[in-house]
Amino acid sequence: MRYNFYILFFTFLFLLFGASLFLINREFLIVKWSWGGFSDIEDLDNTKKNLILRKSINLYYYKDEKFNTESINTVWFTSKSENLKHIINNWLSFLHDERILNKKVYLESASLSESEQDVFLSFDQVPFLRDWSIFNKLCLIESLLKTINKVNLGVQKIFFLVDHQVMEDDHLDFSQSWPVDGFLEDES
Repeated sequence: MRYNFYILFFTFLFLLFGASLFLINREFLIVKWSWGGFSDIEDLDNTKKNLILRKSINLYYYKDEKFNTESINTVWFTSKSENLKHIINNWLSFLHDERILNKKVYLESASLSESEQDVFLSFDQVPFLRDWSIFNKLCLIESLLKTINKVNLGVQKIFFLVDHQVMEDDHLDFSQSWPVDGFLEDES
């Protein structure tokens, strides 16, 4: 009788141990092994690298014959390209909410050059309508440039793309880069 008890006990124990290893292997059960050493310091360094903060930024837009600002709180990442993508998508959503843009436009990607001074912004569609005046198009571009410039990410030039191809417009040339300083004089 005692012999059957040991067989049953060890069978259950090994079954539980095997199921635990299976769950750990399939990542259903996550176990953090802390056997000392430098793992805690490395974890702290990795946490600092991926730290996400909140930051207040100004979104610039042209409405009622002048440039206006709207202050928003946004998530601030350690990656410059993630920050650009997040800021510009917030800016585009704000313009859509304010009825400056008639259609919902998204920034698909923001890629930095190797020097991190040039940025390639790829939208899902052209942000402005074809029948907009040159002045309205320039004011839209200028407000985006002001928004990016005031955030101080160290970007110097911007290339505008649609679906990772050069943006095409009848009035404006997007085959060349646009300086982040813009073209109009800053009134502030």
